[in-house]
Amino acid sequence: MKLFIIFVVSFAIGIYSSYLLYAYQASLTQQQRGEIALPKIYDDSLEYTEIAENLSQGKGFTLRGEPNYFRTPTYPLFLAASLSLFRSFWPAIILQVILTFATGLILYLFGKNFLPSFAAAFAGLYYILHPAVLLYSSVTMTDTFFIFFLMSSLLLGVTFLRTERVMYGLVAAVALSIAILTRPIAICLAFPAIGVLYYVLYIKNRQQLAAHLCAIALLALPLLWSYRNYQQSGVYSLTSLTSYNFLAYNLANFEAQKKGITREAVLSEYEQKLGLSGQQMFDLQHSSVLSEFTLSKLNSSWLDYTVYHVSRSAAFILTPVLPDFLKRIDPTAIENIELPRIEPIISLVWFLFASYFIYKNKKSPYTWLCAGLILYFALLVGPVVIPRYKLQTEPFLILLAAGGLYAACKTTLSFYSNSKFQSMTSFLPLQKAKRQD
Repeated sequence: MKLFIIFVVSFAIGIYSSYLLYAYQASLTQQQRGEIALPKIYDDSLEYTEIAENLSQGKGFTLRGEPNYFRTPTYPLFLAASLSLFRSFWPAIILQVILTFATGLILYLFGKNFLPSFAAAFAGLYYILHPAVLLYSSVTMTDTFFIFFLMSSLLLGVTFLRTERVMYGLVAAVALSIAILTRPIAICLAFPAIGVLYYVLYIKNRQQLAAHLCAIALLALPLLWSYRNYQQSGVYSLTSLTSYNFLAYNLANFEAQKKGITREAVLSEYEQKLGLSGQQMFDLQHSSVLSEFTLSKLNSSWLDYTVYHVSRSAAFILTPVLPDFLKRIDPTAIENIELPRIEPIISLVWFLFASYFIYKNKKSPYTWLCAGLILYFALLVGPVVIPRYKLQTEPFLILLAAGGLYAACKTTLSFYSNSKFQSMTSFLPLQKAKRQD
């Protein structure tokens, strides 16, 4: 098995190296044509890189000449460090690839807590070789960075629960804090994490100081960033992303479907009613206005919206990621490409294997931890309909699916080795000679 793992890892290193070389050469051609050049791609990537460039030039955390409250700081700071030290974003991309391989190792170590070693190794290797993981590791997007710190926090957290050593709890808290400041969607995970820390350290082991230190390690950076926003905007909040996304994606998509018009047309209506431009909606000063407007809209149709939200969250599991990535590279060329439809089929197969594993191992807390995190991310971001958000559920889906595949194979093999089946097929050369005592 060790030789097999070494072979697959070496194969993966070859694939990533070849792709990075190809992407770098493609970026040179794109620069000559005056196009957006890799590792930058459209939409979010351009904002991360612009903020990073401004940070490296001493202009602060700004976008388009104004302080930015929509993005959180850790990933732009990561890119800015690469730009300041190496005058390029490519060293950051190389580090992202290293983080991808490290995440595969984390999946293996975490999976060993509730999976056979072979299934855990399969999960880690499959994650590394996942095409969408490869592609998003090679561009300036937060996915690789966020998943690494989220999985690191999870592995360190379960190690803390098993050993009850303060250092594991402290480092797990810091890792989750970085994940929150990379993608604020993880903020709700801080509450159960603090509950676990205080139960183990404060109540169970009477280590009050250690419990307080771990809580501070988890909350200090998000609170400091919220205070920065308060100092500059007058609003104490981590980001304006939450209020904007709920209005501009969840609510706008719901009303667009209900009225039979485009999301853009709905947003145009919102801008007129609120008296705000599309750019002003991103400002933290207007986040409370957006939230109140959203709630007033949902009050009259909360049942219809609940059905819509749950149905979109369920469909989120099968959403293909690769077409979305290609669209971000070239929004015009995507219209002329007939994309393969194999990805949703693979997602469905993995989902079925994961469901089978949950059924077979319903008493395992690790099973429900993975299932709960999939449900958490699906319910929070599924209705936003941005396919790449599915990537943060992939580690947990892969772990459960690997366990389900292993269990299915084991069940099948045990059926073929059943004595009754052997007696029915005794005329076939399937049985080994019995061992003589």
